[in-house]
Amino acid sequence: MRFLRYGAVGVALVASATAAVAQNSPVPGEDVPIGCLYAAQKFENETYQAAQAASKPFDRAATHALAVERVKQCGAKFDVDRVDATQRPGLGLLYMAIGDVTRGRAILAKAEAALPAENVAKATALLQIMQAYGGDPDRSAALADSKRVALRIDSIAGAPDQKIEAHGALLSWANNADFDDVARESVNAILALVPSLTPAQQLSNGRALVNAYSTRAVHQANALHADSALLTIAEAQRALSGIPNVVQAFVQDVKRYSMVGKPAPALHADYWVNGSARPLKGTATVLVFTANWCHSCKTSYPSITKAMQTYPASRLQTVFAVNLDGQFRGAPMPPAQEVDANRAYFTTEHSFKNPIAIQRSGEDMAPPDSASNAEAYAMSYLPQVVVIDQQGIVRAFLQGWDEAGNRERSFQLALSNVVGKVAAR
Repeated sequence: MRFLRYGAVGVALVASATAAVAQNSPVPGEDVPIGCLYAAQKFENETYQAAQAASKPFDRAATHALAVERVKQCGAKFDVDRVDATQRPGLGLLYMAIGDVTRGRAILAKAEAALPAENVAKATALLQIMQAYGGDPDRSAALADSKRVALRIDSIAGAPDQKIEAHGALLSWANNADFDDVARESVNAILALVPSLTPAQQLSNGRALVNAYSTRAVHQANALHADSALLTIAEAQRALSGIPNVVQAFVQDVKRYSMVGKPAPALHADYWVNGSARPLKGTATVLVFTANWCHSCKTSYPSITKAMQTYPASRLQTVFAVNLDGQFRGAPMPPAQEVDANRAYFTTEHSFKNPIAIQRSGEDMAPPDSASNAEAYAMSYLPQVVVIDQQGIVRAFLQGWDEAGNRERSFQLALSNVVGKVAAR
């Protein structure tokens, strides 16, 4: 569930809290501040689903404006000085969501200054406050406050569940935003708790624990150490014995990193844009799993373009792999129309001239080229860049595209390893 008008931090932090509520207790009503946000989000979701069912365009901006107005009207009945102290974080979040950041931060500061004395209760209250600070549309401020409150939670004796949830939320946001440093800090904080967890605590925090180990493996593979990534996964499967079927949780990771050093799976397409790709042997290949809605994918495009300009097409081909979603920018579309929309997006908006393999999803795939590229390459996160050498052997998997340039450096090194250094043309 994604609330209203959050910055990048708020989306992940609040999603973590709402998922817990949805699993463990009834959705709160509008007699509490957080219930106002649930009601507004339900309105947005139902409006979108109705548009999809009727095959009509979805006016996201207009629907969102109506949802914000609903929150304002619902929130007006709550007085910060009279509302129960446990509801103040929700009230602060409410004002963050409608853009009244000054008022929201003032409410959260008041909540943070009046914490319960008991450790678990204090950690729980701080977790709620952290999630609310994450609603600040100023991404830098949201991250700074969220990290500050997470450190306060870390300083409390005990409360492992709250600590894992806090860093798990930060980790989810950092992974979505490709902020490697923040993700690494959160992974370290979570995994430091693993040896002291009971099987029951492992089970209740299973998703966050698996995500932490998986993220560490991603970082190692992104640094061109797929062997280290596999060792991390093996360690996770041993350490998380309290989680049933934990081995299955890492199946895709193991499949992906075990591919390095082996022949690349064949590439298929239901539709080709800019002509079809050459065989994945005889010429080095950069295979890029991407999508029109993916922000991190756009971050990778300058590096992809630079590679195409640096290496002659006779030595390096670049192929995009795209899946149809049944819609484009919120408008439902049949496959042929969505292919045209993607063609315009990649070739006109971004001026790409390289082959683009487009596939329908699941049962909609058209034979004979119906094997899923995403499944064959264990794709779980966009963008995913696969570097394949002239012999058709997978040499690197890179996931995400961080703003610090870590992926750029690994990408250039991987290219140099398979193609060699070539002067810019």
